[in-house]
Amino acid sequence: LNQRISLHLNGSRSKTDYKGGQPVILQVRESDEKEVDGGVSVRIGRKIVLSLDGTHIDRQADLPQFNFSSNQVTLGLTSAF
Repeated sequence: LNQRISLHLNGSRSKTDYKGGQPVILQVRESDEKEVDGGVSVRIGRKIVLSLDGTHIDRQADLPQFNFSSNQVTLGLTSAF
């Protein structure tokens, strides 16, 4: 946005098919994963940066016991010396 404030936003999706051979018990054959992350950082003074980032991951597999959803938040404080 400017020299003091910056934003970022990313997203990805992957679909994987594990084909071939005989499936083993509890073997994932298909997986669909979506990930979205973003954040903001603010420069405080000349040497300090405060940042806040978040990530959401959602995975759907053909076996329900391997499905998951994850939310992560990170708060960071960095300084140069």
